[in-house]
Amino acid sequence: LVLFVIRDVSLRVEREERLARAYESLKEAQAKLLHSGKLAAIGEIAGGVAHEVNNPATFILTNLRVLREHIGLLRATFAKLRRLAERPDAAPEETHRALGEVVAEGSMDALLRESTEMVEDNLAGIERIASIVADLRTFSRIEHDDVRKVSINDLVDVACNLSYAEIRHRARLIKELRRLPPVSAEPGKLAQVLTTLIVNAAHSIEEGAANENEIRVA
Repeated sequence: LVLFVIRDVSLRVEREERLARAYESLKEAQAKLLHSGKLAAIGEIAGGVAHEVNNPATFILTNLRVLREHIGLLRATFAKLRRLAERPDAAPEETHRALGEVVAEGSMDALLRESTEMVEDNLAGIERIASIVADLRTFSRIEHDDVRKVSINDLVDVACNLSYAEIRHRARLIKELRRLPPVSAEPGKLAQVLTTLIVNAAHSIEEGAANENEIRVA
């Protein structure tokens, strides 16, 4: 009887150990699946995000090169006027005439106007890039998220921004978001789920007829 009890206990312990090992294996497999899902989702949007960043970066670079040329012309003009003003033998009439020629030519006004417009364009482009980076930061915090109160609408905006490059040639994106109370969630993981859903919806539509299709988020 004693031997039977010992054997029964040993079998039960062995079964519990096998179950524990199986449970740990399942947990590891689940973690790998989550990680592969994250990589797949990032892979889906990486090209689109690169395109969205490249567009403003390209015109910012072009504008900066033109601004460099404009600054060179302005410096040359001001240097010419400074040399004239510092000449001890320069007559007031000559200086006045040189200033009048610069004003009448109008090139300085045009350069300053174009430069101001390019600075405004550059600021808008940098703000666009900063917005994309902020969205990516939310998306990339998947493995370090804590459950906290989050705004569903804010995460929908993040998902729409990150997936827009996948949508733009396939459909029009329409958002009809209502005011919703905060919910308890892990923002990075929820943003990944929303982004994947929107990207999958976009990929179900063929490219080339964006005006005829809609992806509605409500």
